[in-house]
Parts: sequence; structure tokens; C-alpha cells
Amino acid sequence: MTDFIYPVRILSLGEDMFFKEFTHLHYKKFNKIMANLNPDIFEIYVNNLIDELCYSDIDISTLNILDKFYILLSIRAYCIAPTITFQTTTGDDKKEKINIEIDVNKMLDTLYDVKLEYDFNIEYDNIQITGNFPKRFHFDDVYDLAADSICEVRFENKPINYSELTKEQRQEVYSRLPSLVMPQILKHLQKQDKILKQEPIIEINTKKEINMSKRTCASMLDGSMSELIKVMFKTPLRDFYVNEYNLMKRFKFSSDAINQSTPAELGLYFNIIQQDLEKEKKEMEKQQGQRGGVNMPGGGMGAPS
Repeated sequence: MTDFIYPVRILSLGEDMFFKEFTHLHYKKFNKIMANLNPDIFEIYVNNLIDELCYSDIDISTLNILDKFYILLSIRAYCIAPTITFQTTTGDDKKEKINIEIDVNKMLDTLYDVKLEYDFNIEYDNIQITGNFPKRFHFDDVYDLAADSICEVRFENKPINYSELTKEQRQEVYSRLPSLVMPQILKHLQKQDKILKQEPIIEINTKKEINMSKRTCASMLDGSMSELIKVMFKTPLRDFYVNEYNLMKRFKFSSDAINQSTPAELGLYFNIIQQDLEKEKKEMEKQQGQRGGVNMPGGGMGAPS
């Protein structure tokens, strides 16, 4: 193994798995996916990304929405930056611009410390249903949410593995289950979601009234996790191409070198380049000042009258 890897906690399993670096190319593709605004494509990309970056053996179909949310935040903290700064305005008439810094590691710590019951088991006559939290970030309605939370159904002890079924096939199996199943699944999810929301993952400490929420809680049931991920990873697409152009045209970086670097590494390169340019500028100004300060010989001494 020659790749740099780092540990990421899989919350539902209670164990760490190792992940490879999230590169500039991944970052750019992710922003293209988010710009597409298609929830199904978003799901596909996230699943493929986790599968590609996970160095350990992992079955993506076993990961729930909270696992994926935590993994993506960990990737952001390791490979982009552990903090992110937002600009907002005050809620008064002055509309003063202020910067708000969010610590991604604090978000991870809060999620890590929450004690949740992930699994559920429902038995009815000859039917046994086992499940976990929903797998997808997006769902159409509560029926879709409940169906997405099921892992396995046994009819007279004959198992049906939900992870191997399409969305339509899952809904078909779900429609054959007793009507009491959905309320029990929803009750379990709502109870765990209530626990999850007890501690905010983002808390902004400022006395000023601002035009953004000061407390943000994670929830599996309202679609907010995907929106939070988009906020954490969103960058204007134009910035990618401008930065690539500058690195290749002005500083002779190759396309491969850029694409294989992490966003954090490219940010470090830009800081070094900026410091170097500022140093060169100061040296040039100093040299110009020295030339401008030299007194040339004149006729003041012994000049004829």
C-alpha cells in the first residue's frame, strides 16, 4: 500500500474503516453533480464515491443515511479543510456583513457522541422484518422512507434481502406486509431522530442577530442531511477552471498533478505561491526605492560664478 489513508468511523457498525484521499477531480465532479439538482444522481455519486475511496472492504448497501453523512463530513475535514467560513449579514437595518466559521470536527464529535439504537426487529405471524435507518438521502413519502429502512424480510423463514432489490421491487415487497409494520418502523425512526436532534451539530455563538439559523440539528427524516452536505462541499464551478488555468498556465502544473492533489493540498500550494509573489513584489519595490534614492553628482562645489 502506498496511498495515504485515514480512519473514518462507521457509526452503525461501531468501528473504523480506512479511506483514501478525496481529490480535486472528485471535488469538481461532486460540484457538477450538485449543480445537476437530480436527487437520484446525487445518491449514485455518493455511493460510488464512498465505494471508491474506502480502502477497507465495505458493502455500500449496508450503510444508512447517518453513516454516509458522517463519512462525507469526515472526508471534508480531512481532504478540504476542517473549518468552513460563511458570510452572512446582521438582521438589523445596517445589514453588516459578518463571517461565520463552522468547525467540521465539532460536528463530527457531536454525531459521534450520540447514543442511538440503529436496528429494529418486527415479527408478525410468519413474517419477520429487520431493519436500520433509511439508506437514501431523498425519499418521496413516508411509505418510501419506511421501505428504505428495511434490510431483510422473512416469509415463513425464507429471506428476501432488500439490498439486492430495486426500489420498485422493495416497494412491491413492502406493499405485501401487514399494515401495522409501517407505524412501528416510523415510531422507531422518529424516536431515534428525536434523540439525534437533541444536540445541534452547528451552534453559532454570537450576540448579533444574523440572517441564518444559529442552531442546526441533524435529522434523518426531513431531507436536511443532503442539503447540509451540499453547503459543506459547494464551490462555484468557475473557480475550479480559473484555478486550474492559473496553475497550468502561470505555474506550470500538469493536469494530472492538479487532479490527483487534494483540495487541501492545492489550497496550500496557492498560499505558498501567494507568499512567494508578495515576497518578490516587496523585493522589487525595495530595489526600485534604492535606485530612486541615489543622489547624482551636481555642480554645487566650486562651480564658476
